[in-house]
Amino acid sequence: MKNKIPLLIGALLLSSCQNSLIDYSKRMAKPGGGAGSLSLINYGSSSQLSSFPNSYPQSSSSNPPFNEDYLYCPQYGPFQIDSNDFDATFFYAIISAPSQNIIERIRLIYPPTNSVLYMSSKGKKYYTNGTTNTVSFTIPLHSYWSNSGLTLKFEIVNGDTYQFIKEYGVTFYPPSCDYVSGQGLKKEKYISRSLGFYGNGLSLQELIETIDFTNLGDYLDVDYYYLLDLRRNKIKYSGYLSFSYREAYLRFEDASYLFPYCSHDAEDYINLPLTLNYANGEISIAFKNNFYINKRTLQISEQYRQGFVLTDRFYLPINGKEIFNDSVLYIDFYELGQDKITGTITLKYDVDRNLIGLCTDGDYCVIGGRR
Repeated sequence: MKNKIPLLIGALLLSSCQNSLIDYSKRMAKPGGGAGSLSLINYGSSSQLSSFPNSYPQSSSSNPPFNEDYLYCPQYGPFQIDSNDFDATFFYAIISAPSQNIIERIRLIYPPTNSVLYMSSKGKKYYTNGTTNTVSFTIPLHSYWSNSGLTLKFEIVNGDTYQFIKEYGVTFYPPSCDYVSGQGLKKEKYISRSLGFYGNGLSLQELIETIDFTNLGDYLDVDYYYLLDLRRNKIKYSGYLSFSYREAYLRFEDASYLFPYCSHDAEDYINLPLTLNYANGEISIAFKNNFYINKRTLQISEQYRQGFVLTDRFYLPINGKEIFNDSVLYIDFYELGQDKITGTITLKYDVDRNLIGLCTDGDYCVIGGRR
């Protein structure tokens, strides 16, 4: 069994990444270590627009809150590949230049070649130094959007000479929909490319999310043998984007049928749906469904059986320690975060591992000596 690649229930799933029918079974980690490769194609729905906290004047009669130029706009993004055009509104004030005729414009630039794909300008108007102006542009995303992303330039030029007065730029991309190595995720934080933008009062800022698995380590954090509890294992998440995921599972091999009342796939793996809950910068992991347990034997079942009682915990049967201990567990996640990454985190279940002991069998070791 150690060399088999398990088939996930419903292995062929319609992904939310571009026109891709993904065979998830082909990318699962093999028992004992590495993961297979997976190529995903970007796909998505219409753009998602949400607001960034607005602490800047948005009226043309307002004075700017700082003694310097500033720019504000709400949050725009992320944008899937098939996103529609959208309207972007900018609020700005210029203190560094005198009152003059101006033209407001945007340009869309193709990042790989730095070539201009599109430009749109407003009519010439007189701008009074230090006042707050509002301007909106329709961004023709649908016509120019690709995996290569776009650079957006918001510019204010002199209405007579066309010389630059002020320029703001930002580059953003569709969700990557990448498969990411679990070992790589446990070594360093995952930082997405820019998935959108907002104006923070000084400039255009990229929307970036960070997902941090590095605290998980290689072993499942458990209190005692009889309870398989994932809630103490936390994933950190940060960014202005809201957390999301498609689905997640806990997967482990049960060739000995230590859990006869749980569903097994063709490769003798059990796949238990998980829920990922975000709060206060952390993602906690819990089982999505309830179980039924025989209180005398701690035998667990996915369906009601006579003599079993309902529980929200997953227990390990009495006298099964020698069988289950040292098992490899896999947390499979699909389209995690707004960047929609997919991967497998590998954890080892070992309740005999010493917290402090010899340097060969402990998480921490004490080295003695004599002076």
